[in-house]
Amino acid sequence: MPNLSFAVESAQAISFAAAPTIAFQLRVANTVPGESIHSVALRCQIQIEAHRRHYTPGERRLLGDLF
Repeated sequence: MPNLSFAVESAQAISFAAAPTIAFQLRVANTVPGESIHSVALRCQIQIEAHRRHYTPGERRLLGDLF
C-alpha cells in the first residue's frame, strides 16, 4: 500500500484569471521504496481566512490586488 507525502513547493497568483486564483506547485512522493504507482486522484479545498490575520498597510494594498 502506498504511503504518499505531499509538500507545497511554491504558490503564486495567476494573472488575468476570471476569478482570483492561486496555483500551487506540489511535490508528491511515495515513502515506500520501489513501489510503483500508476495513478493518483487528488482533491483538496483550501480556505483562506484573510480577515483573521493582521496585515501591515503594504500587505493590505497587495491583498486588494489579489482578492
